[in-house]
Amino acid sequence: MAIQEIICALFKLGASCYSMPIDELLIEYLLVPSVILIIILYVAVNMFLAGTALKIKGLLAIVFYIIIVYQGWYGIIAQFTMAFLPLWLLGIIALFFVGKIFKKKWATEGPSRLAKTISDWQKLKETVKTGRKKEDMKELETKLSEYASTHQSVLQDEDALNNRQIPQNMISFTQMEIRDNKNKMAQLKADIIRLEKKLKLTQNEKQQYKQQYGQYQGQTVQKDLIDFW
Repeated sequence: MAIQEIICALFKLGASCYSMPIDELLIEYLLVPSVILIIILYVAVNMFLAGTALKIKGLLAIVFYIIIVYQGWYGIIAQFTMAFLPLWLLGIIALFFVGKIFKKKWATEGPSRLAKTISDWQKLKETVKTGRKKEDMKELETKLSEYASTHQSVLQDEDALNNRQIPQNMISFTQMEIRDNKNKMAQLKADIIRLEKKLKLTQNEKQQYKQQYGQYQGQTVQKDLIDFW
């Protein structure tokens, strides 16, 4: 029984395969399970590649069938197929009718639904991006306003010290306040530059900010904005 030995070895049907009647082997463990498996694989490939113009769907199903046999999974599938043969037949019939009913609908609506989903996702990304840009712009304006007011405070304190308008017992406190405000300005300056790079401001936008916040409380502040922009 050379043919039976080849089949048993190739499809890895187990030790009982060698003593099995040849007709039972060919029909119950080779022909019927193979046909059902190939149909299932073809349906799966067809569903996966729905809407494409590929003409090799049947070939792909055969390739997957060969892979299953080569990997040694066929024996398990064959036994499982014969054990639940009526259910398999009902399932295949159901898939056939469902495919016929919905094939046209999926073929026509599938691409448009996918395009709409992609469009909606892009709109959502743009909305999120716009919202983040508005938040960054608001933060930038807050930093610029705070920078201008802090700088003006430093200028006023320094002018008061130079003109000896600060009481003797407040000089040390005023000097410390000036130092703290300059440190604060340095941090604000770093934040403003970071936001400017993040927002990729144009020269016109920078000029508008210079005019708006540079004249917040004096031309000196405007010059400082020009220096680090």
